[in-house]
Amino acid sequence: MKIKKMYSVYIICNNYLSHSYRIGVFKNFTKAMAFVKKTFYGRGEYPSYSLEWNNITNLESGDYEISSVDSFGQEITESYDVREVKVLEELFVVDEYGNIASIGDFQAPNYIQGDS
Repeated sequence: MKIKKMYSVYIICNNYLSHSYRIGVFKNFTKAMAFVKKTFYGRGEYPSYSLEWNNITNLESGDYEISSVDSFGQEITESYDVREVKVLEELFVVDEYGNIASIGDFQAPNYIQGDS
């Protein structure tokens, strides 16, 4: 297991920015921005963005349909009222295959009962 710097794409939704969702994690900033461009700027315009403390914020609002695949392999499409898109630099625990570790990948140490 290693700790790696990766880039998460978040959308912030609704009138009062009351909901946020992480919709993707990428190995580098270029891939994250390519995903943002493909998903939110389909007409070929490149988004303008401002760099603030390693956070990239795009202030573009609108309704977007975002597709994902659930644990059963079924495609799910949801509609979101997106007000902001952010790309954040974050740290993740990654296994030797490049997969992000889940809580089940870690085990508590085995302590012998009665020892203190």
